[in-house]
Order: sequence, then structure tokens, then C-alpha cells
Amino acid sequence: MRTNNNNLVDFSNKQTYVASESLVQEAQNKHSDIYLNFAYTNYGGCLLDKVIISYFKEYYPENIVHERTSWNGENAFIFGEPAKELYNLMKVDNVLGFDDLEDYYTEMEYNMITEEAQQYIKDNGLGNELYDIVLEWLIENSHVEFNFVYYSEVELNEYLQKIKSKNIRYD
Repeated sequence: MRTNNNNLVDFSNKQTYVASESLVQEAQNKHSDIYLNFAYTNYGGCLLDKVIISYFKEYYPENIVHERTSWNGENAFIFGEPAKELYNLMKVDNVLGFDDLEDYYTEMEYNMITEEAQQYIKDNGLGNELYDIVLEWLIENSHVEFNFVYYSEVELNEYLQKIKSKNIRYD
């Protein structure tokens, strides 16, 4: 398990990264002077790790090696000049200042919330006319984790009941 908090990798110290030996070898074969490690599963990691891995896979595929893991996870090493830029921003607590990472993060978060709103409507047999109300409530009252949207279904149900009891139109 990684014990450093800044994602900077020292391959001589296994406590600075989370990855299989084959992924470590693949990363070392890139011969970079800096490596950053990001990892998440259903049981650990954070949304930011998931976003960074996804971002680099999409926009910097030549600067990332990655692997799927158990429990719906992923491990990755980021390297090269983009890793240096990201690391420098991490040191000053501005990781979202990297390229368009903040917009990408916001979009992933929003997409997860919209999917959850759609699933809530479907699971509860509600009409699509409630979609905007459910979405707005989730945006205001949920917390997005790396693989789910955390919210109180009871509170959302109560909110919808209040709206219904006040005869507020849904459209």
C-alpha cells in the first residue's frame, strides 16, 4: 500500500506505489525521470485519482501505463513532461490547474450525478418529468465518490413528497 501522499514514485521503495510487477516494469521501460502513481478500487482511492487516470488515457496516452485491478479498480503510472507539470501543481495544491483537468473533473462528476438521477427515476418508477427536480436535488445534496454518488435516498424521497403535497407542477 502506498504510504506517501503526493503520488511521487520511488521504485526502490514499494511503499510509494500501488501496481503489479508487470506494470512497474512497463513504466520503468519508459525511462522517465519522474513517475506519479494513481490508483483506486471500490474500496479505496478517490474520484480525483480516477479522473486523472481517465484524463491521461484520453489526452496523454503516450505518458501513461495502466492496468485494471480487482474490485473495479485501476492502477496507473504517469510520466514524462506532463507528469512534471502535474507534480509541480500538486506541490502547490493546485492539481486541477493542470490543462483542462478541472473542466474534465467537473464533467465526470456531473455525468455521474446525471446517471444517478436517471437510475433513481427508473428504480422508483417515476416519470421523466421529475428528472430536472431529482437532478437539481442531487447536485445540491450529494457527494460524488470515485464509483458512486452518495446521498440520502430517504431525504430525496421526503423532498419529492413535499413537492407532491404542495401540488407543485413538475413541468
